[in-house]
Formats: sequence, structure tokens, C-alpha cells
Amino acid sequence: MSYALPFKVAALATAITLTACGGDSSSSKADGLRNNSEGTSIISAKGGDGMYSGNNGGSVSLTKYSSYGQVTLSNRGTPDADYDLPDYEVNLGSNPLTVSSSVTIKTYSSEDTLESGDVYYYGNSLYRYDGDTEEDSPVLGKRATLITGIEIAEGATLTLASDDSTAYLYLMNDILNNGAITTANILEEGEQDTDLRPHLVLNPFAYSGTGSIDLNGQSATYPNARNLSINAMYIFNGGSLNASGADVETENDEGGEGGDITLNGIYLVENTGAINLDAGDSIEGPANRGGYLWVDSSVMVANTGNISLNGGTGDSQYTSEQAQVSFMSDLILINTGDISAQGINAVNAAEGSSGGQGGLISFDLFTDSDLNVNSEEARLINTGNINVSGGSSAGDFTGGSGGSISFSSYEANNGFGGAGVAAMFAVTGNLIADGYSNAAGYSGGNGGEISFNHYATGLSEYETLVVGYQSVDVSGGNGASGSSAGNVSIDAESNEMDYSYAYAPTAPIAVTTNIIAEGGDAVYNTEYGAEGGSAGSGGSVGISSYTESYFLQAEVGETPVTFEGDLSLSGGNATGFTAEDVVGVSGASGGSFSLEGPDDVEARGTLISNGGTAEGTATTDTEYRGGFGGATGIYSFYGNANIDMDISMNGGNGGNDGGWGGFIFMTAAERVSLRGDLSLAGGNADASIEDTDGGFAGQAYLYSGADRYSSVNDDAVLTAGTGETAGLAGGITTGAQCALGNCIQYNWLD
Repeated sequence: MSYALPFKVAALATAITLTACGGDSSSSKADGLRNNSEGTSIISAKGGDGMYSGNNGGSVSLTKYSSYGQVTLSNRGTPDADYDLPDYEVNLGSNPLTVSSSVTIKTYSSEDTLESGDVYYYGNSLYRYDGDTEEDSPVLGKRATLITGIEIAEGATLTLASDDSTAYLYLMNDILNNGAITTANILEEGEQDTDLRPHLVLNPFAYSGTGSIDLNGQSATYPNARNLSINAMYIFNGGSLNASGADVETENDEGGEGGDITLNGIYLVENTGAINLDAGDSIEGPANRGGYLWVDSSVMVANTGNISLNGGTGDSQYTSEQAQVSFMSDLILINTGDISAQGINAVNAAEGSSGGQGGLISFDLFTDSDLNVNSEEARLINTGNINVSGGSSAGDFTGGSGGSISFSSYEANNGFGGAGVAAMFAVTGNLIADGYSNAAGYSGGNGGEISFNHYATGLSEYETLVVGYQSVDVSGGNGASGSSAGNVSIDAESNEMDYSYAYAPTAPIAVTTNIIAEGGDAVYNTEYGAEGGSAGSGGSVGISSYTESYFLQAEVGETPVTFEGDLSLSGGNATGFTAEDVVGVSGASGGSFSLEGPDDVEARGTLISNGGTAEGTATTDTEYRGGFGGATGIYSFYGNANIDMDISMNGGNGGNDGGWGGFIFMTAAERVSLRGDLSLAGGNADASIEDTDGGFAGQAYLYSGADRYSSVNDDAVLTAGTGETAGLAGGITTGAQCALGNCIQYNWLD
């Protein structure tokens, strides 16, 4: 089968004309950005500390499919979050209800007495009684008396009272709420109870206003919040939405659960108000989770309000469920509000409990649906800060793990399936998914997951922009046993040609930020680490652009892959293990860094991936082992491979065994260049102790298909580690030649 590009290369840049709302045409910044100013945000999914053990770092992934628009992870850039609202005038219809002072409207009962003009609740709608009777009973539900819309004035509250578990309200026209809306439960003989009040479902044509909706838990007897759903063509909410759980002081009773809120606007959901779905606390009982929030529109979702759905604090964790926020739109999805969905906090050390996991936050743009309006505006933008860290543990239990944060744009299936509407993708703001950390606690929590997924259409040139980030951190936690760091992966891929009628390209990648993936230290303490401990290994960082057809990719353009910044990937150290009863202590291995692409690949900055040191005084009866240095692989399949970095990948020192230095592998079709200060020394052991071994120094293997090498560092540190038996010195090999030091041949065919 033969394949072709679905466009002329010269016309690719103008195949689709798109302009960010509120942006400009400046060539100094990408579409979707307001400016290229340096940012201050961080991405963090660290494992937490604990006395017994830390826990593992989490994962950060950035992936783009089937588009030539560059993948950018940068310390510079501010997304353009401006948006325009459609013109809309409130329409209350021909028979509106105006609430100027607080009023309760309850479900009609045969025992009720109605006067002409009274408003009653009947069959999920409101009616204004016109005095008509039949056989001495009021005639109910006449269409001519149907309330068509509602306006609630500032300072007034509309209470819907129902004996059902859910109060539904259908309106032909709009709700304008500048006051407050709530519900109440009808008891026997018409009495009302606001403790166990119904859930609320509003179904107007449009909902707007700056007023509140209050469905929070009310008492220790009924602490759980109620649920709210608003379904309309347009939602313009500027007021607070409160569905938080109540605090509880009764012994052994759980705190109130946060409620569920759904905002479903066919054409638009704009929220500028605060949303509170926090769980309530329990003074002498278990704590509950925060609530759920779903915001959905076929055209536009814009949120500028702050959202809180944190777990409660109590003796223990009542449930392992997580709070959730889901934003979904088929065209425009913008968030500038801060979101906090931290896990449940357990505080009773005598009872003991693990901490709650942080929440699940997702932003999903589905422009692969059939859209016919304003497709040039398609975009996913975030500037809000998001925190889904784990909650505290109590007693000898593990801290809460970090939750999950995901940003996904689905534009096409395999590059060309579906409508294929190209969308801007730009994200900034602090993104925190750390495991709970307490150096004086028992065990830290695992780091969470943070992901960016751009399933682009093959015709799009929009960059995938994750910008304004000073650092990405997935380090492991410290403890008597340190834990491993997590991983960072940044990938671009072409489409799968066996499942497509045309080729959709992979993308260039440019990373300009600092990445930290250090292993956790093993820290001596007499309670949990009296006889020894092992540190955690450094994490992995992989940056890769992959194509199924280089020859079709070359028709699109060059596909460079670059990194510039500081990489900190060292293994954890074992510290403080100096007591006489310590037997075994291990530093951990450094992490790995890989960079690969079809054309030129280049890394600049610093790389530190040393093996961890095993601190302490060794004897012939102990095992103090240093960690191995890390590994680096730089691969260009058709271009040049260049490292211009200060690199330290030394083996760690250990009284009985020094760790080996790290390894560098570089291959390219054209030139291979290794520049900058380089140290691959072996770790030292104590040469005065019998049967101790120094670490081997590392090796660098460079292979150029064109036999072109440059700037091999003659000052590289390739010394062997000391010990009763010293290690071997390291070397740098270019092709089949030993360029420096003591080279050990590497079989590239293995």
C-alpha cells in the first residue's frame, strides 16, 4: 500500500486559519499565548516522606499524536484565556414569578387551601392559581397558569419544599437568580424540615445571576450535602454554589459527604462564582470525601470561579472514594479558577488510618464531533492552580496518594477520523499531585499522575503548549527506606499508517525547564531503621519524537528534539547510619535520561545523576554499598546528536562497595558531539577493609554513521573507585576507536 501526504507542504501553514480570542499576530509567540513572559509555576507529583518509609514519586506525561505543531514544555509563556460571550437577554416569558422577599413554595396537597394568585408546586412545575374550581376542588396544572420564568431579587430566598427525594423544576423560559435558592422537605401535616432536604434539578431555558444555591449538609443527623443539577441552553452563573458536607461532633458518626453538582449547558456554561463541595469534619468519627462536579457543554465551557472539594478531617478515613471534577466541551474549554481536591485527613493516631487519595480532575475537549459553528475558536486553555495532594495518615498507616490531573484534546482519530477540528492547547498554573508527606509520620503517600494528551488532526499546526513552568518534580520520598522517583515522558508520534488513508506527521519537541526526579534518602532512625536502610533510585526522563515514515516526515519539514535546562536524577543517599548495630546500608542508582528523534537532537544545561552514598563506618561484617551512576541515551536516526552539558554520573561511595559510574550512549546518522564537563567516576570503598571493591568508572559510547565526531572532552573524569580491590577506569569510545581512557568494547548489536 502506498501513502501520501494529505496536503501540499508549502500550504500546510495556511491550511487552516485560526486566531486565539484576544490574541495578536505577533511572530514572537505561538497561537494560544498572550505573551512569552517567564512563568513561576511548577508541576509536582512527589512521593511523601515518612519515618518508616517514603513513597514513590508519581508520573508526568505530555503526548501529542499526528500533527506537526511543536510540543513545547517551557519556563516561558502565558496562555491567552480571554473569551467572548454570546449576546443574550433574560426572557422570563408571559407569566413570570418575581421573588422580592423570601418565600417557600411547596408541593400542593389536597389539604392545602389556595387563594387566587397563590403560587404552588405541582408536577415538577410552578403554577399561579386562577381561582378556578371543579366540584369544590381547585383546578390544578392549567397550562395558562404555568409559571414561565423566575426572577429572585437580591436578599430574597426561594425555597422549594417537596416530600420527594428530589425537587425537579421545569420552566419554559429563564431563571434569573440574584438572591438564593434552596430546598426543604415536607413532613407530616405540612411541616418543613431543612435538615433532610431534597436534591434539586433545575431545567430552565437559561440560568443566570449572581445569587447562591445552597444545598449544604445541615445537621449531625443528616450531614451529607444534597445534589444539584442545572440543565439549560445557557448557564451564566455568577453566584456561589454550596453543596458542602456538615461538620459532626457526635462520637463515631462520619462527617458530611460533599454533594454532586452538574452544570449542563447545551450552548454555554460560564461559571464565575465559587463552588464549595468540601466534606465536613468529624470531631470524634471518620471523615468523608469531597463531592463531584461535572461541567459540560456542546460549545463552550468557561470557568473563572474557585472550586473546593477537599476531603474532611476526622479520626479515620470513612471511604476510599475520591472527589472528582470533570470539564467537557466540544469546542471551547477555558479554566482560570483554582481547584483544590485534597484527600481525607486522618488524625487519630490511637485508632490509626491511612490518608485519603487526592481527587480526579479532568479537562476534555472533543472537537472530533460534528461541529459547524465557529470552529476557528476551538481551544483548551488553563491558567488555574490545581491541587490534588493526598491527605494525612494517623498511626502506623500510609499517607494519602496524590490524585490525578489530566488535560486532553480529542480532535481526530488517528489524525484524520471524525470532523478533525484543530484546537489550540495551552496550559499553565501550579499543578500539584504530591503524596502526603510527614517526616515524623509512619509512611508517606505516593505521588499522583499529571498528563497532557493532544490527539490532533493531521492538518493542524497548533503547538501543544505547556508553559510558564520553572520545574517538574517527581522525586521519591525519604524514610528509613527511601523510595524511587517517578518518571517524566514527553512524546510525539505520527499516526498509525496501517489504519489511515494518509500520513499525519509527528512533531518537533522543545523542552526548556528544569526536571527533578531524585530518589528518596534512607534516613536513620532508631524506631524503624536501626539495622540499616536502602535509598530510592532516581527516576527516568524520556523525550522522543517517533515517525512511521521518515521520508514522508521529511516532506513536512525538519523535526528537531531539544532539551535545555537542569536535570536532577540522582539516587538517594543513606544518611546517619553510624550506630554499631547497623548491618546493611545502600545508596541508590541514579536515574536515566533519553532523547531521540528522526532529525537533530540536542541537550544543553546540566545533568546530575549520581549514585547515592552509603554513609557510615563499614567493617568486614557490614554491607555499605554505593549506588550506580545513571544512564543517558541520545539518538538521532537521520540527523546529528549533540550534548552540550555539564554531566555528573558518578558512582556513590560505600564502605564495602563503591557504585559504578554511569553510561552514555549516543548514536546518529550524521555528527555526534559530546561537550561540557564530564564525570563518570567510580565510587570509593574503604581500602583498609578486607574484601572491599571500588566501583568501575563509567563509559561513553559514541557512534556516528558518517564517522563524524567533535569536541570529545579530554578533561573528563573517568577515575576508578578505590577499595581493597580498585575498580577499572572508564573511557570514551568513538565508533570502534578508544578516544580517551580505558575503553571497554560495547556490542551495538546486543
